Amino acid sequence: MKIPDATITAIDAVLSAAGATPADYITAKSGSDSQAPAAGAVNTAGAQSFLGGVSRQFLWQEVCAGRLEAVKIGRRQIFEIAELNRYIADHRVSRRRARRTQP
Repeated sequence: MKIPDATITAIDAVLSAAGATPADYITAKSGSDSQAPAAGAVNTAGAQSFLGGVSRQFLWQEVCAGRLEAVKIGRRQIFEIAELNRYIADHRVSRRRARRTQP
């Protein structure tokens, strides 16, 4: 799955503003029982930006309603990029045809 360049640029901007790198948001454990998030995850501010600048309140309402998943690591909660892309795909709106009026 290819992530659009604009999305990558936006995520890089958020991480740079926070003085962080993507590695700061990806946690991996050594050992056979480890379950690290998929390559690419962002914090709450990164998820807000990824979803077009939604509010923190809206983001957590979606998590609480079960429409969006967060991953808890220690005291932090992060959002996998794949989950954010799934959420966007689930909310795609198709363009409606304009109704013609009869003369």
